[in-house]
Amino acid sequence: MNIREEADQVNRALLEQYRALRIDLEPRFLLQMAHLTVPATVWKYVEKAVTSSAANLVMLDLEDSIPRDNDDMLQLGRNNIIKALEHLDWGKRLKFFRPRGIELDPSHDDIVTVVQAAGDSLDGLVYPKTETAAEVKSLD
Repeated sequence: MNIREEADQVNRALLEQYRALRIDLEPRFLLQMAHLTVPATVWKYVEKAVTSSAANLVMLDLEDSIPRDNDDMLQLGRNNIIKALEHLDWGKRLKFFRPRGIELDPSHDDIVTVVQAAGDSLDGLVYPKTETAAEVKSLD
């Protein structure tokens, strides 16, 4: 076997490994023309974004819409996300939310609370400001 054939064989094996790891996404995740971020603490904004916006993806935001150390606003935001996921007609819009990052929520309580209450209705989340792979791994 010459060097070209060896390289071809090695590379084909690598491609098979890559294909085995590939995640096939539904087409609705691949077409994103408009992404709308809405503060989760303001119900009228949440409701309007979810039910009447032209966005393909609506992300309900806990990260930038919650003043630090304001537990009442945090609870309101979480409750609004859960209520929106469970009760509003999202049409074909993708349903996302953005939790607070690890600095503000080291035990991922935002994610646990929302996913336990309405995770079956959620399409995904946008995790903010990661600094390392270990931080992403902590989400898993």
